[in-house]
Amino acid sequence: MRTHVLPDLEERLKSKRYHVEWVDLRLGVATASLAEGEAREMHVLKVCLAEVRRCRPFLIVLLGDRYGWVPPEDRMMAAAREEGFGEDVLGRSVTDLEIQFGILDDPEQQPRRFVYLREPLAYETMPPATAAHYSEAYADDDGAADRAHRLESLKSEITTRMPERVRRYQANWDNEAGEVTGLEAWGRMVVDDIVAELEKDAAGTETEDELTWQDVERIARDDFIADRARNFIGRDALLSDLEAHAHSPVDEEATWGLYLTGEAGAGKSAVFAALHDRLQQSGDVFLLSHAAGASPQSPSVNSMLLRWIDELAEELGVDPELPENPSPDDIEASFASLLGRVGLQRRVVVLIDALDQFEPTTRGRQVAWLPRLWSNNARLIATAIPGDATAALAERPHIKKTSLAPLVEGEAREIITVICDRYHRTFEPEVIEALIAKQGLDGPAWGNTLWLVLAVEELNLIDADDFEHARGTYTGAPAEQLRALMLDRVAGLSDNIQGLYLDSFEHAEELFDAFDTRAFLGAIAVSRGGWRESDFINLMPRLSGVPWNELQFATLRRLFRGQVKQR
Repeated sequence: MRTHVLPDLEERLKSKRYHVEWVDLRLGVATASLAEGEAREMHVLKVCLAEVRRCRPFLIVLLGDRYGWVPPEDRMMAAAREEGFGEDVLGRSVTDLEIQFGILDDPEQQPRRFVYLREPLAYETMPPATAAHYSEAYADDDGAADRAHRLESLKSEITTRMPERVRRYQANWDNEAGEVTGLEAWGRMVVDDIVAELEKDAAGTETEDELTWQDVERIARDDFIADRARNFIGRDALLSDLEAHAHSPVDEEATWGLYLTGEAGAGKSAVFAALHDRLQQSGDVFLLSHAAGASPQSPSVNSMLLRWIDELAEELGVDPELPENPSPDDIEASFASLLGRVGLQRRVVVLIDALDQFEPTTRGRQVAWLPRLWSNNARLIATAIPGDATAALAERPHIKKTSLAPLVEGEAREIITVICDRYHRTFEPEVIEALIAKQGLDGPAWGNTLWLVLAVEELNLIDADDFEHARGTYTGAPAEQLRALMLDRVAGLSDNIQGLYLDSFEHAEELFDAFDTRAFLGAIAVSRGGWRESDFINLMPRLSGVPWNELQFATLRRLFRGQVKQR
């Protein structure tokens, strides 16, 4: 497919100034083609449905004369349940399920899909075994007739429900070469359809003004906040105290600054995100916010202050009046002046996440950019791991420290439920109690939010596939075996974050090629801003010496779905 479609499509899109980072996407066909051979590997059914979901908003389906592989019912049911797919899956192929899940069950997405139905090949000229490979009508095994019937029913449903999105194409059969040929016209059809769809989708949204770097930083910050605030649980008393500080009365002797400390993974960024949403929704403060871990540029103090200067100047309706190449002193003086001027009109709240992640300079480590003369009508709230930044703040007058307490048991139980709901699962009570009983050096292991999230994500990856090759170890019905396996897995979980990560890395190496796994994790570790998939396609073979394998990459990505975020 790449040979006939992607190169031409990329050139067409570049000529129209479309961003073409996405041209290596599945286009719907990659996961469908996995139904033979490789798709029998562990976890692959779930990977298939996850990849179909990733193809949104545009998905292309290719359907010939094969219905595809029909996996065991329990495997199919587990994959469907994880994605919240409620259809009857008995006797259905992976291809059928993907089409139902990706198109037919999603009326809003149907107008953004294309289905290409191939006309029959010259089967009468093929050897019988070859014809059976390409068409259910020529297969002679016991299930062939049923598969042929299901395939025709599927095609009929597609053409009936979305006739304007169905295309038919012709291909040829080269007997001498033993392969399908003549796909050039089909490739041109696909390119024309995609370009036309993108042009229609973009109609009316084009602007001559490109995004400024400030806009890009705000988008990165908003994405960071949305991710950290997702399914936020508890901390009501703490958030109330922080809001009270943000709205505290004007007083020269009042506490104007507050910094929230806690160990890595304790949930400081989640509190920052939840507080940001509360303050923004209230609308009664002028909010200057920044997350030092939101983007590659966000650790820069100058970047943060320059963006804030623009926002303050816009609020006042004035020009920032900075020189063309302002020095750090120019930037800090302008920020302090504008902050004070806006403070004369309304309450200003400066909200910062991860002071410890700023650039390793004196300004960054010692928070030296913070104005010495602070507006009486401005409040500072920041989060940080204890270190140089918190030590510097502790020396400033009228700044208070607050420590982030561990989770309480009720919050931990809610987090377990929320994560399981995401995957349409429910843990057995014994499994939950085993998690709650897990102890670390300083108390319950689940007191640290990150530990609990990692542990629950790991357990949600366990299903019938995992104990398939361990049936001699566990007895009883499948549900009992699964419960026993999960209890054993909880018992074996490390009680600290570093150990939990190492356990997950070792588990990945057991499932996949160790060099490929290390290349995947190593590339992520050295990238502050993340990689595009096209970057991985080029990087991983060089780092690992292992050829690129799209299926294995998708499975690795799923294995670390709780930690790897797609923006």
